[in-house]
Amino acid sequence: MANIQAIVVAAGSASRMGEIKQLLPWKKTTLLGNAIEQILKTEISSVLTVLGANYDLIKTEIKNLETEVIHHKNWREGIGTSIACGINHIVEKKNAEAILIMLADQPLLDSKYLEKLIANYVSNPSKITATRYTNNIGVPAIFPAKYFEALSKLKGDSGAKNILNDPSIEVLVLDPEDKILDIDTPEDYKNLKARNS
Repeated sequence: MANIQAIVVAAGSASRMGEIKQLLPWKKTTLLGNAIEQILKTEISSVLTVLGANYDLIKTEIKNLETEVIHHKNWREGIGTSIACGINHIVEKKNAEAILIMLADQPLLDSKYLEKLIANYVSNPSKITATRYTNNIGVPAIFPAKYFEALSKLKGDSGAKNILNDPSIEVLVLDPEDKILDIDTPEDYKNLKARNS
């Protein structure tokens, strides 16, 4: 199995939600707990969780999950810097051949979907394997090592979108079908619960 490591980006304050989004109840855990658990069901070798806002509280809530946690103190500078923080932490260990980047607020993207991403990456290890959205390409995505340097320099709020949507870069894109649902507002969360009641 390829040495793919995972980063769960969960550093933001979720201002539109009005409460700590990472800790909203979902199934038998929380949104963040679910993201970590779905990765742990796959063959990925390790999970790194990047926290920022509400660090102490969230870290306590996930202490029983098999994930390394790091504190990104400059999380207010945008999700790009949170990704860069996680990438730099993994690169220091010098042992990952690819990195899966995932968000904490996409609860319908389960281990089966992640396994499809992994299988497609393993068959095409020189390409990024990513997820199709209506108007662009996004995460979850698996990046081969040759993209680590670019990821380590990300800034601002666009995350890895500029890399994923660069026409000069080869990206294998998977369709998640009906599994894309970002939880950003109380209405999104209400719809999620209604859909799975």
